[in-house]
Amino acid sequence: MTNIMDFVDIKLEISTRAKSSDIEIISVQNPFIPSCPPHYLLIETKTTESKTTGAKHQIHDSKITVRATYISGDGALTPGTLVCEMGGDMYGTKVKLTNGWVIVDASLRGMHIGTYIFYKIVHWAKQFDPEHKVAQILLIPDARSKSNNEIRRNTLYENFGIRFDWYDQNKSSGISYPWLTAKDLIPYRNWPNITTHQNLTILDDIFQELALLKQNNRQLKASKRYYRLEYKTIRSRLLTIAKLINLPLMTLAIGAGLIIGKLLGWYQGF
Repeated sequence: MTNIMDFVDIKLEISTRAKSSDIEIISVQNPFIPSCPPHYLLIETKTTESKTTGAKHQIHDSKITVRATYISGDGALTPGTLVCEMGGDMYGTKVKLTNGWVIVDASLRGMHIGTYIFYKIVHWAKQFDPEHKVAQILLIPDARSKSNNEIRRNTLYENFGIRFDWYDQNKSSGISYPWLTAKDLIPYRNWPNITTHQNLTILDDIFQELALLKQNNRQLKASKRYYRLEYKTIRSRLLTIAKLINLPLMTLAIGAGLIIGKLLGWYQGF
């Protein structure tokens, strides 16, 4: 008797998917003006990972997104403003380190925020097979940016082990080497002006600082109202004094005019 299972080709695939999210707060001290109060940013790191395993194959892909949102500090940014977002993904045997646009808000450039965030992307990529190819990164000149921003951009990538074929001598445009692999990446850590606060109790300090700023703002507004009122009062007093001073002078001038007019025969009233 023939077993029916001999004629059945069973294809079984097992898929798994995992998500994770991490939140931290960093304080960023302005390295150019150390006396200024620090900026506080909320850093949110999200990763997704999925694996599909079959009889003769396995598909593994992963994705990471890192967002930096402004909370408070000595700057013109409104709380809730997106400061920077970077991302990467891995599929098969290739890992991509950018989401197409790596840029930090202009008011916070040069403060190692880009380095801090890109480190997370590279650290994530280093967990995969060292032979995974790094997707090529194309750099183009940005007419809106100054040359020093391009220098910072190039230095950022080079610090992490990414090398480029440059299209011009100014290194404003180019493309990364096609043979770069995950093992060539360097998890570069250098942000001496940034402090990480894993414990969210730092929010209490931030809220207290915000409350103090609001109180100072209210006092400043009240002070402005006081000085405006004081100015109006002083101005009113000066005008009154001026009128009182001018009144006798006007009386004397009129009287003198009448006397002169009488002597010259212009006025016959007395």
